Amino acid sequence: FLLFRPDPYAAAIGVLCASLPGASNSYIIAQRYGVPTESIAAATAAGTAVSLVTISLVIWLLGLR
Repeated sequence: FLLFRPDPYAAAIGVLCASLPGASNSYIIAQRYGVPTESIAAATAAGTAVSLVTISLVIWLLGLR
């Protein structure tokens, strides 16, 4: 932020994108290599459920509307 001086709105969107849940590719990769996928699917679903709260919190903290 200090070196490049980005637009505050663009920086807030970058922070929001970084807070999105990941790991959906983990299921596909595990399935491809024959690894049991039940625990990966459960972790991905739990992460997505938690992100409903955390993404809303990040949007509120950043002041995006």
